[in-house]
Amino acid sequence: MTKNELTNILKEIWDEKDFITGVQLCLSNDEERQMLADAITAGIIRNGGDIAQYAFCIRKKIPFEPLDEEDEDDDDDNEEEEQK
Repeated sequence: MTKNELTNILKEIWDEKDFITGVQLCLSNDEERQMLADAITAGIIRNGGDIAQYAFCIRKKIPFEPLDEEDEDDDDDNEEEEQK
C-alpha cells in the first residue's frame, strides 16, 4: 500500500495533519502500511489512538494490546468504593 492510499484511509478516520504524519513516520514500507490498513479494515483498531499505537507497535515490532477504556473506568470506580 502506498503512502497516499494510507493517507486517504486515515483522513476518513481523522483528518488531522499531525496524526497522519505521525502514523506515516512509524511505517517504513508498503508492507507495514498494508498491515495497518488490514487491521483497520478488520475492525481490530477503530480510533485514532489505537491506530497510532498500532503503527508504533509495527515500528517497534512488539505485540499490539489495545487499551480498553471501559475497563479502566470500572477499575477507578472499584477503587473508590473500596476506599469508602
